[in-house]
Amino acid sequence: IVPPPEGVKTDFQVMSELAARIGVNTGFDTKEKWLSACLPENGPTISELREEIIFEFEGPNVAWADGFGHEDGKFRLLTELSAEEAPDPKHPLKLISHVRSDAIHSQILPEEQKAILPARLSPSTAAKFGLEGGSLARLVSKTGELECEIHLDDGVHPECVAVPRGGWGSLGRGVNEITEPLVTDLGDCAAFYSTGVRIEPADDRKALG
Repeated sequence: IVPPPEGVKTDFQVMSELAARIGVNTGFDTKEKWLSACLPENGPTISELREEIIFEFEGPNVAWADGFGHEDGKFRLLTELSAEEAPDPKHPLKLISHVRSDAIHSQILPEEQKAILPARLSPSTAAKFGLEGGSLARLVSKTGELECEIHLDDGVHPECVAVPRGGWGSLGRGVNEITEPLVTDLGDCAAFYSTGVRIEPADDRKALG
């Protein structure tokens, strides 16, 4: 819609540079090849899309109207779930890094991140860890720690702590710093809600587990 500010990288540049740093070959050496690979088969080319103001893609209006990719065309529900690992006594709470309602990912202005990271806890959980509403604390996982402010919330499960995602690490609000790089057992997705943490008063300097 508008030209990006000077120095701002495109998604393709970010992806390419990250892939190079971790030694992954994406198969795309130009943005044009990447964009072309994102288009559906037998659809318009990048050039055609740039020439047309409106381009209507062919395809069903209702997803899977003709059934799913099984012999009987029916959807397959899970019949069993993987067993949960036993809780780590050093990190007994599950970290819930929920999506913010007022921002998309990390698209948040710096002036909107001046307050300390809020951590919502059940009142019973806060009492168990010797914490009160408004007190400062630290969230500690196997990968790092973050300072936070306690917010009491009866709607949070007693075995969880909830913090908003999307904050910047440079401003002390980067939840990724304490999120373990875990993968789901189905689908190879990021297991965001499998990280175990403990929460402790900010003046209680315990060694990381």
